[in-house]
Amino acid sequence: MTLVKYLCLTMTLLTGISQVKALEAPTADEVDRVINYLNGADQTLLLGYQICQSLQAMPGKTYKCIGEYSTDAVPQNSNPYILLNFLVPRQGESEVQMRFSFETRPYPHSVIQTNKGMRYRTARRLETRHLGRWQLELTQSTAHGYKTLSKFQYQVVPASQMSSSGY
Repeated sequence: MTLVKYLCLTMTLLTGISQVKALEAPTADEVDRVINYLNGADQTLLLGYQICQSLQAMPGKTYKCIGEYSTDAVPQNSNPYILLNFLVPRQGESEVQMRFSFETRPYPHSVIQTNKGMRYRTARRLETRHLGRWQLELTQSTAHGYKTLSKFQYQVVPASQMSSSGY
């Protein structure tokens, strides 16, 4: 198992919120490795994301994704949200930048200020102005500049294509 899977499993066990289904219990060494990461690391990890049609407010200032979109088909001008789930080590308080680009053209970025602790969840609007392939890059501020946490692409399609193609 990778470190991210260990961290997801630990988050599931500690928070009771299931993002990853564990098939087997982790070994003591695996749990120890995750705890050491939480106590000693300084890099924020992106545990997962969902592209949502809308969000439902839940107790504890959290949100639930309503109507999830695939990265292969997000309707144009639909104002969807991206729900982000981070793991922030005790020493990992930092800013994370969201940088959008469309066909290599950069768009203004937004900043997410993560807090110390184990889990940090937030939601932001996803860019859907233009039809075609978009890219979202999440970077973390470090003492030596910025480090990429995650980079992924999503496809914006005409809203009329969503209903006729079964997306």
